[in-house]
Amino acid sequence: MEQDHMSFNEIVKYLETEFAKNNISVHENKNISVSVSDDHSFIKKQAYDNWEVHSLFQSLGENPPKNKFKRIIKRLSRKTMRWILDPLTRRINFFNHSIINWLEIQENTQNDLRHQLSKEINSLQKDVYDLRNSELKNTQEKLKILEDSIIDKYEPAISSLQEKLSSLEESIIGNCKSAISSLQEELTALNTSVLQLKDPYQHINQLNQRQGFFTWRVGYENAPIVFDLDLGKNHQYNVAFVNERILELPFVIHHLDKSAVKILDVGHCESYLPLYLASLGKKVVGIDIREYPFEHPNLYSIKGDIRSNILQENSFDSVIALSTIEHIGIASHYGDRTQSDLDGDRNAILEIYRLLKPGGQLVLTVPFGNGVGTSWYRVYTPESIRTLINGFNLEIMQHFAYSIADLGWKEVTESDAGIVDSSEKTMCVCLLSLRKPN
Repeated sequence: MEQDHMSFNEIVKYLETEFAKNNISVHENKNISVSVSDDHSFIKKQAYDNWEVHSLFQSLGENPPKNKFKRIIKRLSRKTMRWILDPLTRRINFFNHSIINWLEIQENTQNDLRHQLSKEINSLQKDVYDLRNSELKNTQEKLKILEDSIIDKYEPAISSLQEKLSSLEESIIGNCKSAISSLQEELTALNTSVLQLKDPYQHINQLNQRQGFFTWRVGYENAPIVFDLDLGKNHQYNVAFVNERILELPFVIHHLDKSAVKILDVGHCESYLPLYLASLGKKVVGIDIREYPFEHPNLYSIKGDIRSNILQENSFDSVIALSTIEHIGIASHYGDRTQSDLDGDRNAILEIYRLLKPGGQLVLTVPFGNGVGTSWYRVYTPESIRTLINGFNLEIMQHFAYSIADLGWKEVTESDAGIVDSSEKTMCVCLLSLRKPN
């Protein structure tokens, strides 16, 4: 053949020619062998094993008609195509079914594995939970055993210690009772001894407890000199301390205006001074937050606070404030239980200024030193004292410091006074005479 592809008519023509030239043999085993010349060896195959094909070729005879031959060829072509395509189709279908089956098997296998893995995980979790509970239970049992062991081991020691403590407590109580009884006996003997004394000073600051003859009316009198009672063989009184009163009273009497008639004494409760001045014919008004126990025709005592504005303005010739201003505004043992007033001292000075007549005099004494005070009085410095008296004209300012060695007071300069420590008791005092401007 001169070409690879022919039309159907050409194939039919060619086959007609070839059937005429070549031998076509039909075997008894129903296999058709088609032999072609060597020049056309491309047609070489086994025909489909079908008796109908065998019959078709027999019906052709030696010279089959052309039309009939064409029909047979068409039928043969259809049979051949089925012969070729049916096995292929079956193989494809078989392959598809095989793939589907394989996928289903894989999916089932995965599901089985997943299920098995889930079961193993659940089993493992249960084992872990059981193991944890078992370990926890074992630990609790061990702790219980250890606790019982410790209790058994130390309980006798604890009981013994408790017994010793109880015995020690009883011993201490017994010893304290004995000591207290002994002290009470000694105190009774001491009281008896003191009461039997014939000393003329027994009513003055007895046992340094201020049990003098003012006790029944005042509670105590702030005397200038404090005595100690020596309970030795001679029962002597010794000077323990000389306070600032030894300076303040003479300073007032010396510098108070002789022409002053109406005088106000601020904080007069622990002082004899109102009685002295009243006895000299002065008209004295005393004001204190405590009651004054004594009376005099020329003395009028007021229980109240100087800051309360209860007195008439410009009504006094002179005002005296001895060791008082430093306490005002501080809740102290002097009876002032009101709320603290940090500016109480300055407010009191302003009220005194209001009460004084123009040209009136203020005699003032306060603790002086490095500025460190206590919970019940202030200590003034060179700066704070001038702030306190601002508005007054300064006439006299003196500073005295206490000498422990000499048991007395000595005048010092303001700079020396400013370094004195008065935080435990007043060891330096500032004495002032001030004048309200006209």
